[in-house]
Parts: sequence; C-alpha cells; structure tokens
Amino acid sequence: WINASDTGFVVEQVSAGGPAEQAGLAKGDAITAINGKTARPEDLSHARTLLKSLSAGSTVEFSIRRGGEERVVRVKLRDLI
Repeated sequence: WINASDTGFVVEQVSAGGPAEQAGLAKGDAITAINGKTARPEDLSHARTLLKSLSAGSTVEFSIRRGGEERVVRVKLRDLI
C-alpha cells in the first residue's frame, strides 16, 4: 500500500511473502518514480489506478530511495486471490 508524501509516494505496508516484498520493497521506502514516470503527491490516485489495472504477470518498475541510496526495484504482479 502506498500513500502520498512530500516528495512523491511512500510505502506504508508490504504483504509478507508478496511480490513487493520478494522484489525488495520495504515499509518506509520513498517511491520517486513508477515505470519511469516521476511520482508526485497529486498523482497518487492515478498511480493506484494504474497498479490495480495491470494484469497478473505484468512487471512494474519502481525507482525508490532508502537510507539515502537510490535504486530500481522490479515487481512482478500476481492475482490478489
């Protein structure tokens, strides 16, 4: 689950054993871009819609900042059920 932050989005929750955790996302990560598009607080609704609309098996690229380091994390989506 993501929410808006001053500089983009922040990861609020990661499901144990889920795709995000397996890819390396962690609670507190600052998301600076999704699929190359800059994460802006006012775009949170659009980002959530995008993530919900992608089919299982799609890969989403998150640019994140954690502890002063920036990196790219690729998450392969799966069905919620």
